[in-house]
Amino acid sequence: MPALTAAMERWTIMARPTYPISGRPATLSASRRPRQPACNRLAVRSATCFSRTASRAFTPSPKSVWWARTEESLQRVGVDYVIGRGSYGACARGRVIGDSDGFLKLIFRRPDMKLLGVHAIGEQATELVHVGLIALLAGSSVDEFEEACFNIPTLGMLYKTAAMDAVVAISRV
Repeated sequence: MPALTAAMERWTIMARPTYPISGRPATLSASRRPRQPACNRLAVRSATCFSRTASRAFTPSPKSVWWARTEESLQRVGVDYVIGRGSYGACARGRVIGDSDGFLKLIFRRPDMKLLGVHAIGEQATELVHVGLIALLAGSSVDEFEEACFNIPTLGMLYKTAAMDAVVAISRV
């Protein structure tokens, strides 16, 4: 688990070639090649045809996925941030699927608590991360996660847990 966490933080993954690794364009996210002919056919400008974000995913077990910024990239550019974490082990759905080691990590910009990054390691991480993608694209802050109602038992509840963890972390400082 520490090796996967370190790999996520560096945005690079070192693995044996037999592991399915997806990068930019990712096989787990929509690749730009298949969309190009469709955009041309519909006379849609190419820039509007492609996603502004791309995932990084590592798909052996446990799965590892992240969108947008890492802690390291934010430190390099001097952005003040706060981290919120939600553990699969503390979530009913995590216990149901038998993964107590997985986690969701949300990175928020400290001054306005705007979401900057979403990271997930564990079973079903590739399904879990898309809620965070929508929040990133919408420019959401911690408030949206605090106000949202998530079903139980689902891994989606980890977003509320991680958001509340970030609020607690910022209040300690």
